[in-house]
Amino acid sequence: MKIVSKIYNLLSRGNYKSALNKTNKIIDLNPSFPFTWRLKGVILLHMGEKNEALKCFDETLRIKPKDITSLIYKGEILISYEKYSDAKECFLKALKIGKCNERALYGAAIASFMLNQYEEAENYIEKILKINSRNYESILIKALILAQRKDYDGMRENIMKVYKMDKHGVIENLGALTYEQMKKLNINVAITKCRRFLCKAKTLIIKYVENETEKTIILKGCNHK
Repeated sequence: MKIVSKIYNLLSRGNYKSALNKTNKIIDLNPSFPFTWRLKGVILLHMGEKNEALKCFDETLRIKPKDITSLIYKGEILISYEKYSDAKECFLKALKIGKCNERALYGAAIASFMLNQYEEAENYIEKILKINSRNYESILIKALILAQRKDYDGMRENIMKVYKMDKHGVIENLGALTYEQMKKLNINVAITKCRRFLCKAKTLIIKYVENETEKTIILKGCNHK
């Protein structure tokens, strides 16, 4: 459909309102088409409208219960709302459709971790790493699982493994995506910005206590002092 191509073109340019208007026109013509509801949900997510996006994914799933993409998006939104049990249910449904889907496995791992189901979380992470050994988000969750077991050497080893892969990626990920999990383990995370003019790099400082001694991991995004 030409109009769908136009919508994707608008999305690629960040013109979300126009994309949403065109999507609504398609829905008005054919409200029982699940793809369009899912597309509207994605557009609304780009616009920061998570509640409205969730309604769209629910509508998609009402029409097409086995829409794996909508199940994953719904689970990710529920994770952001700290509704971990409901989120996990979405990811498990998605895994019944596609058992090797990395996003569904990762979502199930995060939900399990936040529900204190650490062994389950580890099982999901191991499945991901068998599919993609360089999935650094999963390696970081593995590091947190090791921290929960007080295996701080293992935690440090996995964090440094990811740092060597993508120093900027690990700083952003640990500083944002896994901050809540870090806090849960009494691990403090702080981010500082480089003071060098025009340098946008960040430094991540991780502090934790091992054997009553405070230890620090410093991950620098640049070589400036």
